[in-house]
Amino acid sequence: TASNPCGIGTYASSTGAIACTPAPAGSYVNTIAATTPVACTPGRYQTATGATTCLVAQIGYYAAGIGAVAQIPAPLGYYVATTGATTAIAALPGYYVGVTASATSTACAIGGFSASTAQSACTPAPPGSYVDTVAATTSNLCTPGRYTSTPGATVCSIAQIGYYAFGNGAVAQIPAPLGYY
Repeated sequence: TASNPCGIGTYASSTGAIACTPAPAGSYVNTIAATTPVACTPGRYQTATGATTCLVAQIGYYAAGIGAVAQIPAPLGYYVATTGATTAIAALPGYYVGVTASATSTACAIGGFSASTAQSACTPAPPGSYVDTVAATTSNLCTPGRYTSTPGATVCSIAQIGYYAFGNGAVAQIPAPLGYY
């Protein structure tokens, strides 16, 4: 009441207030007789009312801006590796993040690639190409005489005797016409 100072977690914005007001979500009061709540700083949040402190955003989450009322999970394609983050980090080309609230990104395995940032999955090498390294940002076309019809290939096959694979990026071997080999 007005004759008693407000306790921690509450405040009275005017002298002679009848009742103390709990600190709203996104803020806290950690002193007696406070006249205003204190907003949570970026990287911190508070979901409850009447709080005496703000919570630090956990790994995999972030709290953007002042007065956050919740921590936000890193979306697909993004990750948060530290506590108290104010934003999520986009996965780099060659990497992906396939779950929300991730602490890390993952390198694309052989057979797949990621050409741009913030990808939630790697793209399989298209037919006629291959990927033979991890964390690839592009696929490689099969060279003349080699082919692959399989998405996600890690190598191209050599055309068999009596067949040929024409040009770069062949998706099949072609039988040699009669009179050719």
